[in-house]
Amino acid sequence: RSGNTAPDSISWIETTVNGPGTLRFYHRISSEFARDFFRLWSNGSPIQHLSGESDWQLAEIELEPGPQVLRWEFAKDEARDLGADAAWVADPSFQPSFSPFELWIAQTTVPTHRRASDDRNGPMHWPNLLAYALGIDPMQATPADGPLLQPVGETAETVRLIFSRAESSPGAILVLRVSPDLAQWADATILEESTGPTEQGRTQVEVTVLSPRPERSFFRLQARESILPGP
Repeated sequence: RSGNTAPDSISWIETTVNGPGTLRFYHRISSEFARDFFRLWSNGSPIQHLSGESDWQLAEIELEPGPQVLRWEFAKDEARDLGADAAWVADPSFQPSFSPFELWIAQTTVPTHRRASDDRNGPMHWPNLLAYALGIDPMQATPADGPLLQPVGETAETVRLIFSRAESSPGAILVLRVSPDLAQWADATILEESTGPTEQGRTQVEVTVLSPRPERSFFRLQARESILPGP
């Protein structure tokens, strides 16, 4: 409950959270309508504004990324008393919104200042998003964790790539890219794809693709962000 509020004064409580995330709390108010106000502020901007009489209600508010200074306040004017002249806040909670990638990288040994999706880390110098899609801690990756290239037939017009990917990597997809000269890259034409057993959270994948230049072609795996399905 708000503190003892004299005429023309304010009672408030304040805390700081790091967004994005969902703020939840119950609230009620008993005051003079349009004269006394219960407000919630975030970084100095009002995000909730109530007055008059209300029973207990649940508020759910989505907060933007970054530090959020939250202040609940009850402001009383200089005029008469009405109702309880108070506001109540109960059971406030904040649930941060983290993507599956952010949850995954928090469990790796990647330094905290090197955790952006396109930061490159570890002995293989892989982007974090690629390591996530492959299911490998980038700080512990080795050449054996990368794709194995095998020609198919004597003409090498088609090649087979064998690699292991994460059994589940929501928000990221693996794309096979091909180039004749390391300058111009395009998505490879996949002729056949099959999956093998899953071990330690990684699934073996074999893909057969066309080679744009049988005498010499270059291949690479690229991780791209994908849209997560809604709830």
